[in-house]
Formats: sequence, structure tokens, C-alpha cells
Amino acid sequence: MKRLATLLLAVVLALGLSLSVLPARGAPSVTALDQGHVDAFYVTSDGEGGIDLRLREDVTGSGVVHEPEDVVLRVKQEALIDIPEGFPGSPRAYYLPLTQNPDLLWPGWETTPARDAGVGKVEFEIGVDGPGEVHLWSTGSLGDVVSLLADGGTGLPGTIVAPFPAHTHANWAFTQPGAYTFTVRALGHVGDGVLSSPTRTYTWEVGDPAEPTPTPTATEEPTEEPTSEPTEEPTPEPTPTTEPPASPQPTTPPTVRPTTKPTPSASRRPTPSATPSAGAGITPSASPSAARVECRPVTVTTKGTGSADGR
Repeated sequence: MKRLATLLLAVVLALGLSLSVLPARGAPSVTALDQGHVDAFYVTSDGEGGIDLRLREDVTGSGVVHEPEDVVLRVKQEALIDIPEGFPGSPRAYYLPLTQNPDLLWPGWETTPARDAGVGKVEFEIGVDGPGEVHLWSTGSLGDVVSLLADGGTGLPGTIVAPFPAHTHANWAFTQPGAYTFTVRALGHVGDGVLSSPTRTYTWEVGDPAEPTPTPTATEEPTEEPTSEPTEEPTPEPTPTTEPPASPQPTTPPTVRPTTKPTPSASRRPTPSATPSAGAGITPSASPSAARVECRPVTVTTKGTGSADGR
């Protein structure tokens, strides 16, 4: 029994270990490159008389080859610059220069290994899906724009022409940030025939992906403002309804004023009637008699009381 239990335990452990390894084997590994030398379009012989299209880089090692679908090519935000008028990508673009900038990605292409399949001239048919324009060109000895495309322009989608086996770099310009997808197929010319590689997919991430995120937050602010303001303002308005009951107060003063005025008129009229009764002959007659006495002032003052005896 012990041996049987030990055997079953060993089987369970082995099964669990194998299951834990399976997801790791099946999980795709993606390599992100944002600086250093990269041969984005790396054409080689497939060993069976045809050609293949891969990607080779000197960032994670020396001459490391990848499937293009397993790599993300990143163009940093620092690559955004002003482009002079008249140059591809003007007036402003994410620019990867022809000569290497150690802080940025330095992409190009390599067709020399395709000679093993008898290939001389190589063409890259490129389709582009992205938010902006993509330009590709070289620079002449006088700083002028030199086309590398079959149509003589600089804009992709288009066809890059490598007239002979060589290692080549170029100027790249992306006018808008975001994700770009290139679908690329290499055509190798052999005598009178053409060898075609499988179509590969390249992913580019241009600029800072955090830039578009602030836009949804602006939609949250208007929802808070209309809900808070109308609920607080209308509530204080019904409070003025308490003021109208205070208006009947002016009705009390008119009732008080007519009652106070008749009372003094009744009390003051009997009072002057009492004063003339006490000295009725003195007050009214004094004013006319005084006028007659003043007509005789000299005789009254010199004779004094004698004038009274003579009467």
C-alpha cells in the first residue's frame, strides 16, 4: 500500500509540473524596442530557394533575429520636433533621423543575406494603418530630400526600392501619436523572376500613450455641476413667504391715531373756559384800557394820588 501511495503521489506531481510548464511554452513573448539599432526589414534566404522577411536588432544582444509580430517598435515622445517648411512631416512630427540618435530608435533594412538566394534588387511593399501620415526619405549631400520609394515621393503606403543588396537607414516621420500597423512583403528579383516573402505585420507605438486618457475625465465634470447647483438655489426662495404676514402691522397705527386726537381736544376746551371766569374782566379789558391810560401819562405821574382825590 505504501508503494502504491508513493507511486500515485509521483504521478500527481509529474502531471502538475507538466501542466504548469504548458502555459509558459505557449505564452507569446513580445519585445519592445524604443532605442538602438534595428533592421526592421531583414531579408534572408529561407534555405529552400525562396526568401524570408524577419527583424534583427542589436538592442537586447548582437544580431538578435525575431519574428516581426513578436516585436513592438516604439517612437518616444522626445522624438516630437518642429519640421521645417517644405520637408516631409511639416510642421510638426515624431522624427527618427537618418543618422543614429542613441536615445531613439534607429530603424532601417538589410537585404545583403538575400544574395544566398540569388537575389539582387529587393522591393518592400508596405501598407499602413494608423492615425496619421508616415513619411520615409533620405538626405542628399546638400540636405535636400531624396526619395526612396518607387513613386518618387515620401509618403507611405508605398514601395521601398533597394536596387542592390545593402544595409540602409533613412529618415522617418509620423505626424500623429498612436498605434500604427505595417503590413510588409519583400519581393526579391532573381534574373527574370521574382521571389516573394510571406507578408509580415509590424506594430509601431508613436508618442506617449497616456495623452488621450484625460479626455474622458472632462465628461465627468459637467455631470456634477448641474445636479448640485439647482438643488441648493431654489430652496432659499420660498423663505420670503414669511414677510407678507408682517405687512398687517401698519393697520394698527391708523387705529391709534384717531383715538388719541379727540381726547386732548375735549380736555383743553374746558380749561380756557375756567380762566376767563376767574378774571374775566381783567384779561379782556386790560388791552383796551391800557391804550387810554397811555394817552394821559404826564398828568397821572405828576399828580399821583391827588388826581384820584380830585375825582
